[in-house]
Amino acid sequence: MNLELNDKVVIVTGGAGDIGSACVKQFLEEGAYVIIGDIAEENGLNLLESLLKDYPNRIHFIELDLTDQISIRDFVHSVVRTHSGIDIIVNCAATFHFEALVHWNDMSELDRHYEVGLR
Repeated sequence: MNLELNDKVVIVTGGAGDIGSACVKQFLEEGAYVIIGDIAEENGLNLLESLLKDYPNRIHFIELDLTDQISIRDFVHSVVRTHSGIDIIVNCAATFHFEALVHWNDMSELDRHYEVGLR
C-alpha cells in the first residue's frame, strides 16, 4: 500500500495500545516519522525499543496525558521543535468504564471518556 506518507510527521495518541501500535507500525512501513503519545510510559518505551532497530530516527515516544493541558502543550511543542511541524494526528487513545450506567454516581467517567477520546 502506498499512502504517500514518506517523511510525513505522524502523531499516534494511544500509540502504545493494541490498535495504536498497529497504526504506528503501518505508518513506519509507509515511510513516516512517527511519534507515539501515550500515558502508558512502560508500554510506549517497550514499543519504541522493539521498533528502533528497523526504524532508527523515525520513531519516538513522548509521554502524553490527554486529560492534562500542560502535558498536551508540552507534547506538541516537543514534536514541533524536533520535526518542525505535524502532518497527521491519529487518535487511538481511549478510556473504558465497564460499570452499567444505572450504577454511575455522576457523569465524571463519561466526561473523561469524551476528554480522552475526542480531544
